[in-house]
Amino acid sequence: MPDSLDRIIDLTFELRRTCRQKMSCGPKETEGVNFAQVHALLLIEKQPGMTMKELAKALHITSPSATSFVSRLEKSHWVERYHDPLNRRLVRLRMSPTGKKLLHVKMSKRRNELKDILRLLPAKDQIALARILKHLLASLPASFSHP
Repeated sequence: MPDSLDRIIDLTFELRRTCRQKMSCGPKETEGVNFAQVHALLLIEKQPGMTMKELAKALHITSPSATSFVSRLEKSHWVERYHDPLNRRLVRLRMSPTGKKLLHVKMSKRRNELKDILRLLPAKDQIALARILKHLLASLPASFSHP
């Protein structure tokens, strides 16, 4: 029998796979939006005005890959590029109104799906899980956090 850490990892992966499958069928307006796109939109929303280089670093991709990725986001009218007024060589990113709406719909659906899943646990287990997750997050070194 695998040790408890291996079991936790296996169960975490299985839960994540199940959640992603459940959340993959969304409202009509969010069809065709993949995980990487949602992740990028979340990063841009969290840090409006981030540069292409910062986005590339956060997504762990090269700058040329980020450029083509952002071009697709821009073509879908989810993000806008603009030149930094103090340094015209810098290209910055911001969410468009369409991107904000899309992200809001997608994240609302994700929250509701996760609530449905977590409601399967008894209340005492929900409280215990919240405590464990809070403790785990607080224990992570700063190097684990996203930019």
